[in-house]
Amino acid sequence: HTHFGRSLLPVIAGETETHRDAVFCEGGRLAGEEQAMELESFSGQEPSDFYWPRLVWQAGDGPEHTKAAMCRTQRFKYVQRLYEQDELYDLQSDPAELHNRIDDPALADVKAALQQRLLRWYMATCDVVPAKADQRSFGSSHESLDDWLQAHGDQLTECEIERLRRRLNGRL
Repeated sequence: HTHFGRSLLPVIAGETETHRDAVFCEGGRLAGEEQAMELESFSGQEPSDFYWPRLVWQAGDGPEHTKAAMCRTQRFKYVQRLYEQDELYDLQSDPAELHNRIDDPALADVKAALQQRLLRWYMATCDVVPAKADQRSFGSSHESLDDWLQAHGDQLTECEIERLRRRLNGRL
């Protein structure tokens, strides 16, 4: 899969003080996705264990462990949540993120810019394709595109068939 990370070595080595002008992250699960609740993590855990509080939140039905995405710049942090209120913090005046200013008219332009930035990040990173063309054929029982079309062509429109022929251009 494509990785969008960038080496921190120049920053660590002191060659530069800046890395990127924004950080993005996303995570969580959809409501009702029990397979993503990490219930198996409770096995052998005790309430006194370090991760117990996190496991309790993750195993709950509440929105605390559901989908969210974040864009953080040097000054602002914007969090978009699927089931809860979004968040916007001015990290310069509120570094502890105690005052959510998502509905503050004075930050409406900042909010819009960070929303657009988050959308562009998702568009650039969320649906990547393989780096190399897939070398598989249409199926082991089909030796050519014509054979495959004879067996499955009724599922395609004429336009799709023509586009497929042009794209493959005799590669089968």
